[in-house]
This record gives sequence, structure tokens and C-alpha cells, in this order.
Amino acid sequence: MSTGMRMVSPAQRQARLAVRHHLAPAARAGSVASAVAGMIALHGTDPASVYLAAWARTGSADKADVEHALYTERALVRMLGMRRTVFVVPAALVPVIQAACTDQIAERLRRQLTQVVQGAGIAADAATWLKDVGEATVRAVAARGSATGVELAGDEPRLRTQIVDAADNPYGGAVNLTSRLLTLLSAEGLIVRGRPRGGWTSTQFAWSAAGARAELSAAEARAELARRWLFAFGPAPVSDLQWWTGWTAGQVKQTLARLQVTERGPAGEGEERVIRGRLHLPAGRQPQPEDVLRARLEDVDDRGGHQPVLIVQRPDQHALPPILHQLIE
Repeated sequence: MSTGMRMVSPAQRQARLAVRHHLAPAARAGSVASAVAGMIALHGTDPASVYLAAWARTGSADKADVEHALYTERALVRMLGMRRTVFVVPAALVPVIQAACTDQIAERLRRQLTQVVQGAGIAADAATWLKDVGEATVRAVAARGSATGVELAGDEPRLRTQIVDAADNPYGGAVNLTSRLLTLLSAEGLIVRGRPRGGWTSTQFAWSAAGARAELSAAEARAELARRWLFAFGPAPVSDLQWWTGWTAGQVKQTLARLQVTERGPAGEGEERVIRGRLHLPAGRQPQPEDVLRARLEDVDDRGGHQPVLIVQRPDQHALPPILHQLIE
């Protein structure tokens, strides 16, 4: 394997992304699961988008193929992830995204829902009441194996408790607790979305109990997710990594530090280089969010093995083409 470095033009960046994302005709994915893995995750808020994205990256995947990967093989899981958005992700990556992104979102969702319950005067101790209803709901899901919100509300009548949702918006109003609490429980990794009831574009999912969770620290999970993102989407600005993950600037900085992106001094006139995973910058200069990361141009094995090496470049020297931001989304 070559250890040399070379600069990347906008056209080369676009070509690399087209291959990595399975958009180039010669680089189509061989399966729905492979198509998702190439992107880390596919947007799943609108159920139809998963089918369209999978088809675009395989050229042949149909409705049955997507459903087989999601509901029969269970190679893919629909979960709340980065930026509080629903994604379809590889099952093996669920613990990473959960610890890296979703746990923090779940804490916020529970806090918000507790405030709603408290404000409605439903219980004197809103936190304890909500915890009790949540635990009863998880037990009901486990007992049934798979159930819709309506079925669960029959088992646990407190799910029909009326709350005011989105009170500050014109579309807000009184709703049952069911949807908000099921979303919270899924964000906490306790239940998972299954096959939708009705047509393939339905958003009414059946729920089932989540399996045992792998224990990962948030820092470890963020480092792994950032490593995968840099390989899938790099070169890209650090600000894009922050946007995609929904992390704070401090979390991004700490995560990149775990990937051993460190200052080592100048590498040459007007140029920065990276050697053996260490970042070379002009003396006294720290990496900034607007800097651009790029990976070492080597024959990296998609199936694992070699970890991408990073380099920071000034964006005024290597402007990113607009298509890069389009491809991220």
C-alpha cells in the first residue's frame, strides 16, 4: 500500500463520494444493507425515502428487498438518531449511534415530557408518574411481542392521558400521551419500531422490545461514529461533522482528539501534511471548526482494516463544491 499523499480536487472529491455512497453506476451496492452501510444511515422519517434511497444505490432493490432487510433479516433498524431525526441504520451500528447521539436526545425528551405532564397537573410527582407509565408500557410490549400504540393503550390505559402537544404552534393541541411516550422509550433504547401497519408508506409502526444493549461510553461511541463519517463523507468541513451528528463544538473537538488529530508543527511552505495519523499545522495554530478534513488517499478497504488518516486544510485553498453538501443530505 502506498504511503504517499496528494491533494484532492473538487472533481476527485465528488468522484470519491459517488463511489462511497454507491451512486456511481459501477459502484452500486449488492444489497440494501450494503447501501445503508455506505451512507452510515439513511433518512427514515418519511418511510418512502428509505425505499427510494436504497433503490438509487442498488439499481434494483424493490419494496420486498427493503422490507426483508428491515423486518425479516433485521439487518437494519429504524431509530431516532443524529439531530433527533429518524434513520434506518445497520443493526450493528445501533449501540454506537445510541451512545453517541440518542442517549443525549433521550435525556432532553424525558425532561421536556416531564414538564408537559407537570404543567398539565396530571400527577403531583410528574417524573415518578411518567417513569411508572413507561415501565408498564415496556412490560406490555414485551408481553405482546409486537404491538401498536392503540393496542398498548388498551393494556396501559394511562397512555390515553391527554396532554397538550406543541402548545406554541398553530398545529398544537390536545393529544394522547401515547405517541410522545413511545418516542421517548424508543429514544432510550427500550423499544424499537417494527413493520408499519397498513401500506409501506405508513408511519403507524408496531413496537417490540429492544434487545440487550452493548455498553459503550459516549466518548468511545462518538469517536467510532466520527471515524465512520469521515470515511463515508470526507473530505468535509468539521462544521459538517458537527451538523450531521448534532454534537456541540466542544464534543466535536474532544472526539477528533480521540482520533489522534494532534498538532506537530509546520510541514512545509504553504502546505500541511499528515504522517502516521498525526496532524501537521503551522506552529501555534490550532484546528478550527471551519477547517477541512481529508482522508489519506490510499486503497482503504471498505470492509474494515485500514483507518482513514486525517489532514486539515484551509478552506480558502481548497473550497468545497456545493455538490458535497447536497450529497451529505
